[in-house]
Amino acid sequence: MKPVASMRKSKKASQGASDSRSAASPRGRSNEGTVRVRELDAQVLLHELRVHQVELEMQNEELRRSRNEMELALRRYTEIFDFSPIGYATLQGDHLIADVNLAASQLLGYPRAVLNGTPFERLVACSDRPALEALIGVARSSGEKQTCDLQLLREGGEAFAARLSTIPLDRSEPTLLIAFENSSSRGAP
Repeated sequence: MKPVASMRKSKKASQGASDSRSAASPRGRSNEGTVRVRELDAQVLLHELRVHQVELEMQNEELRRSRNEMELALRRYTEIFDFSPIGYATLQGDHLIADVNLAASQLLGYPRAVLNGTPFERLVACSDRPALEALIGVARSSGEKQTCDLQLLREGGEAFAARLSTIPLDRSEPTLLIAFENSSSRGAP
């Protein structure tokens, strides 16, 4: 048996050897490795950010192109609506005129600003107002174009024969498009 003191010495010696091995291990190298890993992570992250930036720039360019196409389509629609030889009016759910084109303004003899916000029924002869209500009701319930002939009123109360067509538009609130033209024999406004 070894004396207790010599056992303590051998434990201390083995601990010392273990400590010297750990001291000799490349602690500086492990810190260096961690720094290199962090640098690689930063480079990968930077690369991913640059790729994402390029993707966003491409998406932004596509959005600009789409916006330009939509603006062009809106201009074309506005030109067709405004300069059509047939009168057009859009009606909101309560039958108020939301918008009219130039031909409608000329046929009815009112400035566009006056017509906007006016109930369309006021522009129809009293005797034909039930026919207008029926036309609108059938168009709304069927979702299809409906047509009828009735008397519209110009500024000053003069009536003229008109052919009306109406169709519901697919919008967030109930909207109708009414197209009309003078169908009287003389055909002039």
